[in-house]
Amino acid sequence: MLNPIEGVLELVERKMRRFMAEQKQEFQVSGEYATFTEQRLALMKEAVAMSKGVITHRL
Repeated sequence: MLNPIEGVLELVERKMRRFMAEQKQEFQVSGEYATFTEQRLALMKEAVAMSKGVITHRL
């Protein structure tokens, strides 16, 4: 790892991917969105909100 920022981004990305994988089926079943793009954007926004807890002062 070259700098601390890369470590933080890696942790956030890992948390987001895990969340998105777990929630993908639920989003597809709900049928709330007209397009796949809208659905994906909503899922990514929720994943970012859930991943913010990973960032701490220690990192």
